[in-house]
Amino acid sequence: MIFLSLSLGMAVEYIYRFTMSRVLTVVSIIFYSLNPVVSVFSFSTCKNILFSACLLMLTCSLWEQCNGGEVFGKILAFSFLGCLLLNNFPYALVAYLFIIIVFNRKLSKCYAIPVAFSLLLFFLISNFLYPALNIEKGPDKEMLSVPLQQIVHACEYGDLSPEEINHVRSFFIDNDYYYFQYGNADMIKTRFNENDYENRKKEFYKMYFRIVSEEPVGSIYSFLRLNFPLWSPMGIDICDYTMTDYIETDTYEIPIEGFTGFERMSFFPKLLEIYESFTSYSMIKDHPVLRFIFGASLPFIIFLICFIKLVYSGLKEKILIFLPYLFLVITHLFGPLSNMRYAFPGIVLIPVMISVAFADKAELKNEKSFIFDNGNELSD
Repeated sequence: MIFLSLSLGMAVEYIYRFTMSRVLTVVSIIFYSLNPVVSVFSFSTCKNILFSACLLMLTCSLWEQCNGGEVFGKILAFSFLGCLLLNNFPYALVAYLFIIIVFNRKLSKCYAIPVAFSLLLFFLISNFLYPALNIEKGPDKEMLSVPLQQIVHACEYGDLSPEEINHVRSFFIDNDYYYFQYGNADMIKTRFNENDYENRKKEFYKMYFRIVSEEPVGSIYSFLRLNFPLWSPMGIDICDYTMTDYIETDTYEIPIEGFTGFERMSFFPKLLEIYESFTSYSMIKDHPVLRFIFGASLPFIIFLICFIKLVYSGLKEKILIFLPYLFLVITHLFGPLSNMRYAFPGIVLIPVMISVAFADKAELKNEKSFIFDNGNELSD
């Protein structure tokens, strides 16, 4: 709660410094203070909340860098902390580096080098420090959500032969993948026989690519449906998994005897009760505008609007500010299910994204040195 509150306060300070807009600053404060999603997640023990604060500070640091600031240490520190907190963030940063290096190497000193150092530190810790401390790598099946969802979708809705279906089932415990559900690959993944997979990797991927080639439309469809609510405003109407609560808190009582989540203990019971009574209000679920405002896809839609605005205005270098978030969303598309906590990093970025795209009044030190300027010299 303290770390997130500090990051939100610093984000408001960045917004005022670079926009000089009291109205936008006040609106940002109201958004962070009264948004029930932010309130509930502020006391959640989930690592995604700490990561959201890191991504918010990284984005603000990139904003400061774009406006002529010297923030090498900030970019390095928040990139590194983000890698430690979220296992898919290093992949997002690698894609970020690739874009910078390929399209404009002149920007590498400002943007790429601190991120590269953070990735190097993370690599050293993951491959040397963790093994020395007997910290083991997680199971490989955590990275197989999309392939497993696609092959089981082909079994359920495709034109596979009985022999092919049995071949797919042979990779699951007791030759049974349980059942298929749009928007949630965890049910299938828990049934996946990882020990058998380790001995039959070549056979598995040969089978997988054959099924994808035979069922291309179904494979694409099942992939997009896996995390539909994270990018489509219509996700709530199509993905039954998200109907549990419209605003997903991830703080449900787990049906295990003797287990009570931190959020449901006596620390913050009243706040959670108020929040859940608010989320169950039928008007939010039934009204299309309110449903969109409190949906998991809102931050991505805001990002697309801001992205188009920056491109149209010719401020393409500012797109760098949002690239870590964009590539994070892309990595989420390969995840097992659509929970609100995955959208939370984008939710806290909404005021910053709008400020950068529509209200930034700061003088850019390198205003004409865009990322897509094909390597032209940077202006002073």
